[in-house]
Parts: sequence; structure tokens; C-alpha cells
Amino acid sequence: MDTRCTIPCGRLITKYGKPETSDFSPEDFRPFKAWKSRAIIADLSDDGKKVVCINFHFTDKEGKDALEAKYGRFDKAIKKVLQPNQDIFDEVAAEKMKAKKK
Repeated sequence: MDTRCTIPCGRLITKYGKPETSDFSPEDFRPFKAWKSRAIIADLSDDGKKVVCINFHFTDKEGKDALEAKYGRFDKAIKKVLQPNQDIFDEVAAEKMKAKKK
């Protein structure tokens, strides 16, 4: 195993606290630790002392914070991310409304 690519497991425990789950994978019996509230699963070396892979998902709050940081208010962020063509639609609709008023 290439030790340059591993992280001491204690580092994650220091950062995130005691893991909520410590177990072995049913597929390959590899040890892992999980912080479900943080959506983090760390696959460990056979001795359980080194992290060899980290799987994570952003929590809803982290995702919302990232969108707000990029786009400003959350409602505008959702509009930009989920409906990227909405601005074009709004412009076309506004032009049609102006044309009807004439």
C-alpha cells in the first residue's frame, strides 16, 4: 500500500468527533467508520489506523450555504441551478406582455 495516499484515522476523529458507526463492509470485510450526520464514510486500512478512501455527500446545509455563497439569496440560487433557462423564459414572457399591451 502506498502510504503517501493515506490519512491517519485519528485526524478524522479529531475533526468530526467519535464516529457514529464502526464496522466491516459486508462486501469485502474492510473496516470503515461512518459519520452519518456529516454524510461521511471512511474506508480504513486492514489495521484500522489509516484512511484509504473517503466517501462523502454535502449535507443540505452545506449545499445551501455553497449556493448562497455563489448566487446570493437561496431562492435565486435554486432558480439558477434548477432552472438555468428561466431568465431567458422570463425575458421572452416580458416581451410578449409588452407586445400585447401595444
